[in-house]
Amino acid sequence: MAKQQRYLYDRLLQDCQWKPYPRTRKVSLDEASVKLAVRAFFEKRGYKVDLSPNKGQGGYDIVCYHEEQKHWWIIEAKGGNSKSPSVDFPQCMGQLLLAMPVRQKVEVSFGIAIPDTQYYTLRSRDLPEKLRSDLQWHWFFVSSEGLVRPEEPPNCRCLG
Repeated sequence: MAKQQRYLYDRLLQDCQWKPYPRTRKVSLDEASVKLAVRAFFEKRGYKVDLSPNKGQGGYDIVCYHEEQKHWWIIEAKGGNSKSPSVDFPQCMGQLLLAMPVRQKVEVSFGIAIPDTQYYTLRSRDLPEKLRSDLQWHWFFVSSEGLVRPEEPPNCRCLG
C-alpha cells in the first residue's frame, strides 16, 4: 500500500508541476521580528498598528488602520524558525480566508508577512495567480535586516 501511495504522490507532483521545496537550515527571522518590521513599514505610511490583538482568541497577527483613508489591513505573519513550515504556511492562508467576511463591512486589504527566504518565496508562488488576483492578497517579504519588500496582487495599487 505504501508503494502505491508514493506512486500517487509522485504522480500528483508531476501532474501539478509542484515540487516540495527543501527547507534551508539557515536560521531566519522569528515571527516577532517579522511583525516588528511590518509595523515599522506601515507606521511610516501613516497607519496605526496593533500587533496580535485578541491574542489567543483566534485574533489577527497585525491590524493596521489609516485614519485619513479609512482603510484597514489584516496581516498574518509567520517566522522562518518554525519546526513545521509546511503546516504553518497553509494555516496562515486559512486564517486569512476566515477573516475575509470582514471585507463586507469595511475597506480592508489582506496580507501575509513572511521572511524573505528562498523557501517562503517559492511557496508564495504556489498560490495560482488567478486565485491570488481574486483574493487580492499581498505578500510582505521581510529581509534579515528588517526591510520589507511588498508584493501586490495584479491590478491592485493599495500601497500607492
